[in-house]
Amino acid sequence: MPYRKKSTFKALTKNGHSFEYAVNIHKSMYNSSKHGSTEYSPNFLHYGRSLSTLLDTFDPEVKPLLLNQAYEIEKILSTMRHVYNEVQENLTLKQYKQNFRHAQHHKYRIFNPKDIVYVKSRNAFSPTYSGPYQVVKNVSKVTVLIQNEQDQFSKPVLIHVDRLWKSIPRPAYLETN
Repeated sequence: MPYRKKSTFKALTKNGHSFEYAVNIHKSMYNSSKHGSTEYSPNFLHYGRSLSTLLDTFDPEVKPLLLNQAYEIEKILSTMRHVYNEVQENLTLKQYKQNFRHAQHHKYRIFNPKDIVYVKSRNAFSPTYSGPYQVVKNVSKVTVLIQNEQDQFSKPVLIHVDRLWKSIPRPAYLETN
């Protein structure tokens, strides 16, 4: 989609239109299109109605209709209240669906005490993983307490499981005496 807009911008500016004109055309097109999560266009949510023409958004000579009657104003306000409640329901439903899809594919990483792990460093200039460390205990589903394996007297560190890489133990037949 961005490529298409870019090519349309180029086409409009090549035909002698100003860049500001092209931006206003695209702004009007975007604001009048229906959004996937709210099921309404931004114009409808902002103005309480769909804009009747493309000129409403960028031609300074076109003036919007003045609403002098209280009935018309109350009608627009009641419509907006109804639309905002519906948008809130739509967004809640979309968020529920998104969380459900995430939960279907998400797996908690489980570390047992005495597991050997490596820690991913945050610094881009240092090695990717440091360690080895030993898991002391699980504090919660997503945090564990680890301690340096070579230094048993070092202070245990609380760390998130996303930064840990579990070391695979070496098979017994490969161990040398």
